[in-house]
Amino acid sequence: MTELSCRGLQKAFGGLVVTDDLALSVASGEIHALIGPNGAGKTTALAQLSGELRPDAGTVWLDDADITELSLPQRVHAGVARSYQISSVFRDFTARENVELALQAMDRHSFRFFRPAARNAARAERAGGLLDAVGLGEVAGSSAHRLSHGQTRQLEIAMAMASDPQVLLLDEPMAGMAPDEATRLAELIRSLAETVAVLLVEHDMDVVFSVADRISVLHQGSLIASGDPDQIRADPDVHRLYLRDDVES
Repeated sequence: MTELSCRGLQKAFGGLVVTDDLALSVASGEIHALIGPNGAGKTTALAQLSGELRPDAGTVWLDDADITELSLPQRVHAGVARSYQISSVFRDFTARENVELALQAMDRHSFRFFRPAARNAARAERAGGLLDAVGLGEVAGSSAHRLSHGQTRQLEIAMAMASDPQVLLLDEPMAGMAPDEATRLAELIRSLAETVAVLLVEHDMDVVFSVADRISVLHQGSLIASGDPDQIRADPDVHRLYLRDDVES
């Protein structure tokens, strides 16, 4: 079992504290959702866990290894991958080419990105397998700009999975999706969590309460509650500060 965790994480921008003594963890085989109102510090927390942003204090652990000082690329090679709120695909490339480039980036011995990727049959086969796994096998040869919003999000997950991660950090993957697209992506994330640890930042509470094994709630950079979905539904502070009637049965 793999576990990504943080302890005592602190981050401030000037006088604004955006992460305040944060401690949480996510283990392989589970989906841990991080929720909270806009400005609660969710994306900043994800950035510190991924290595994109250095915390002012605290530690980040991957199992028993302190990875606080590792950069984002180093954490990717260690087994921590992230998708972003804003699409990061190459719009003029095909879906397969996007995944091939993500696979190429994991090759420590090559910095020539284009022609070698096109010639590498093993890489192309691996890219096809990743696209099949996220439900995009039939559009592998389509340009990314022709994909629907939901398909683009699926492609981003395939690209993140190219690093063969042990931990997958997802930042609002359902943003802007139609309900049927969100349902399909939720099913995909649930299937991925059978083998990897998934930390999910998401505003769609229907998705959160349907897929998450654990939910943690941030408010002004601080963790105010953490537990299974039933515990979070019943927490009066969470309702008062965030959920209100959003998840009432």
